[in-house]
Amino acid sequence: MQKYLCNTLRLLAPPKCCFTQSFKNASNFLYERARAGENVHFLKIQREQLMKLRSKLMMQKVQVIEKIDKVDEQIERITAKSDEDKQAH
Repeated sequence: MQKYLCNTLRLLAPPKCCFTQSFKNASNFLYERARAGENVHFLKIQREQLMKLRSKLMMQKVQVIEKIDKVDEQIERITAKSDEDKQAH
C-alpha cells in the first residue's frame, strides 16, 4: 500500500520540466532587462563624454579663429608699413 501511495504522490506532483521552463523564461527576462538598463547607463556616459569633447572642440575652434584674426591683423600692419616705406622713398 505504501508503494502504491508513493507512486500516486509522485504522479500527482508537477513535473520539474514545467518549473524549469518558467524559471528559464523568468531568468531570461531579468537578464534582458538588466542588459537594457546597463546599455542605457553606458549610452548616457558616452553621450556625456561626446558632449564634453564637442564643447572642447568648439572652444579650440574659437581659439584658432582668434589666432587667425590676430595673424591677419599683423599681416595688414606689416603690409601697411611696407606700403608707407615704399611711398616715403
